[in-house]
Amino acid sequence: MNTKTEGVTLNLTLELIMKAMQGQPEALEYILKLYDNYINAFCRYETFDADGIIHTGLDEDIKAQIQNKLLDAIQHKWRPMI
Repeated sequence: MNTKTEGVTLNLTLELIMKAMQGQPEALEYILKLYDNYINAFCRYETFDADGIIHTGLDEDIKAQIQNKLLDAIQHKWRPMI
């Protein structure tokens, strides 16, 4: 999986996954950065003001919950790889 963030290409490699499964903070942060745009898409919401103008926001609480679920899944639910 390749993702571009601010001109830098992020790659999800087997080595990175193995480090994340072991709980290495740098690997976990890298994976969160890799999935940041995807998670943000699920956390966006729209509201309308009295004039009918649409305002878009990001629900930080939902984002934190999704990130925590992802980290939990990486560390506890991914099966050991050979």
